[in-house]
Amino acid sequence: MQRDGGINYGIWASWTGTSETCITGMVLSLLSYFEYDDDRLDAPADHLLGQQMPDGGWNCQRPNGATHSSVHTTISVLEGLRFYYIQAVNAARDPRLGEAIDIVRGAQREDGRWTLQNRYRGKTYFELERLGAPSRWNTLRALRVLNWWDGGSVVREA
Repeated sequence: MQRDGGINYGIWASWTGTSETCITGMVLSLLSYFEYDDDRLDAPADHLLGQQMPDGGWNCQRPNGATHSSVHTTISVLEGLRFYYIQAVNAARDPRLGEAIDIVRGAQREDGRWTLQNRYRGKTYFELERLGAPSRWNTLRALRVLNWWDGGSVVREA
């Protein structure tokens, strides 16, 4: 952990003592998802909350002068904070989410997977998954949601 409360890996991290927002978000996400129970997780969560930009998102290039958030960094941070808050408060299932859970269940294919339903505009350097085909990422996220909703009865592996 760095002096500022976040996390960074690599040689230059030890020289600067500064954190990398994406890495901090990913580590917080992984440790929280696997229910790593340690009070030291509060520092990275607090660090991330302090790094939020005026437009509501995050950008790992903020220390280098970035003036707007990055989708990638924002998703990384939000996933980390989402798992951290759910773990920290042992969030109960809210019945108002029932309709959304039904939508998630209804989108599951017979083979147990979910498809890639949308593509977003912008430059794509390479396709990870084909539109309409089974999606590893959507399947993983859907299984995580259902695992939480069902109280741990859904297998985590996608």
